[in-house]
Amino acid sequence: MIIILLLSPIYSLVASEGPEWDLTPLYPSKKAWLEAIDTAKKDHKALSACQKILTKDAMSLKKCLSGFSDLRKEISRMWVWASLQASSDSQNHEYTEQLQLVANLSRKITSDLAYVNPAISQLPEEKLEEFLKQETSLDDYKQVLRDIRIQAKHILSPKEEALISNYLPLASGSSRIFRMLMASDIEFPTVVLSDGSKIVVDNTGYEKGRQLENREDRVKVFEAFFSLLNQYESTFGLSLYQSVQSRTTLAKVRNYPNALSSALGNTQLPEKVYRNLVEQVESNLSILHRYLKLRKKKMGLKNLEYHDLYTELHGTEKKFDIKTSRDDLLEAVKPLGEGYKKELAYATKQKWMDIYPRKGKRSGAFASGGAYEVHPYVLLNHLDDYNSVSTYAHEWGHAMHSVLSNKNQPYQDSRYATFVAETAAIVNEVLLLEHNLKNAESDEEKLFFLDYGLNMLRITFFRQAQFAEFELKLHEMVESGKPLSGQTISNVYGSILERYYGHKEDVVNINPRYHLEWAYVPHFYFGFYVYTYSTSIAASYNFAAKILSGDKQALTAYLNLLKAGGSKYPHELFLDAGLDMTKPSAYQPMFERANEYLESMEKLLDKIERTKG
Repeated sequence: MIIILLLSPIYSLVASEGPEWDLTPLYPSKKAWLEAIDTAKKDHKALSACQKILTKDAMSLKKCLSGFSDLRKEISRMWVWASLQASSDSQNHEYTEQLQLVANLSRKITSDLAYVNPAISQLPEEKLEEFLKQETSLDDYKQVLRDIRIQAKHILSPKEEALISNYLPLASGSSRIFRMLMASDIEFPTVVLSDGSKIVVDNTGYEKGRQLENREDRVKVFEAFFSLLNQYESTFGLSLYQSVQSRTTLAKVRNYPNALSSALGNTQLPEKVYRNLVEQVESNLSILHRYLKLRKKKMGLKNLEYHDLYTELHGTEKKFDIKTSRDDLLEAVKPLGEGYKKELAYATKQKWMDIYPRKGKRSGAFASGGAYEVHPYVLLNHLDDYNSVSTYAHEWGHAMHSVLSNKNQPYQDSRYATFVAETAAIVNEVLLLEHNLKNAESDEEKLFFLDYGLNMLRITFFRQAQFAEFELKLHEMVESGKPLSGQTISNVYGSILERYYGHKEDVVNINPRYHLEWAYVPHFYFGFYVYTYSTSIAASYNFAAKILSGDKQALTAYLNLLKAGGSKYPHELFLDAGLDMTKPSAYQPMFERANEYLESMEKLLDKIERTKG
């Protein structure tokens, strides 16, 4: 599974000449990779016999399921090798072609195996139980079989499944149009800043420019970026509408009541989890508003504008190089036990990482744990700042999740859902933050970490929940037959944006032009994805609070959650770990800690102000 956290690709003075990781454990050479592709094609051909014998008897079912699993495992390994190379040098056309090669093979196999789920779903229950008794090795596929049976009412005939498989690439066309517009067809403006320097206000320039210290420069960047987007509002609107319509149509075809149910159906996550998130945020927006008022006071502004939210409120002189990142994380995860720390200490010493930015390397950061019999890999763009340390902790949380899952589960149960994955990553971030707050060497340093924690909640929790509510509203509008133009989408987004940031209460003034912010966010084309960041940060604070209190039972439950991989549905795994995300109580530890951050921050600011006075 590849987990991606998008960051701004701002290059530091420290840059690598080439990738530091060693990919030979995956395949020693391109020749070996190509040979693996040929072998996969042969294995795929051999498995064609399963179409006739799949449900004939227990032995045939076991043999075919094992063959399918082995084939998918190898395809995943081939994909990891190709994607890591492409990520290390996006300008290498050979790497791009390698990705296309394995993607085409994967689509072909997926299409050809479209008969599997319908055939198993139609097997009488008593017959399946008989098979399980006759062939005990089928126990390794209990969750696979269970999932197919539960999904049975949403599985169509083999012919229809094949049609859907072939249709899916077309359904994603709107996202490709969006990417083409943003990456190629739109000519972004250049802005001259107050110091005479220039910045191209594309995605990267906008995200960098909104952090500028000079307020006039920030206004220039915002005005240039949103003025340009406004010219394409209708096109962006049509593109997003087609994406939403595609999901609502597919939900109907698969007999789901709505697109949300369809999106959550693959992991059997209750709709109440999603709706509870929206409700809890609505009930606790006062926390966000309190923080924003604090920013307003600290910045000495009469009016806090939307373009004031990304500039750094508190700086720090402390440098966070890669050694500091590793040392701090190892100290921070001590509450997770000696076993976790020892495993992490070993992993972070190996050649599993590509650390520094360089020309051609993809931006952001991710952990790739999809090669089951090989260790995970981590891509970073380390800039020696605290955000880099936090990203380091996040991605190693993903990587350790893969290590523990792969060690304790067979391949078919090792692939965990995003709902769980993001929690595994953010728990490490929370532990790191709490470690730094506890060990801050000065009031100014503690203030920096408090602000970082609150800003993380603003961006990772509140903002992603805002996105989640927006997505839900758009899909419900299309499902009720309402049209969506670019202007309508902007009105919907603007209404939610103003409510979140307290526009009517004079917390943050939202310029109507910024209602178009939705147009540049790629996540809306993924379909009900970003909510997992919000639920995961709430879950992470819940687990972290218990673990830091010394609750041994809670620690064991959390580690078992990581080891469980995908052996159960994510909501079941959370319940096993003592957390029910359908309940308001799941959010209380995070909200309580946020208020504690705010109280500490207010006291420190008053103390510093009195000292200066």
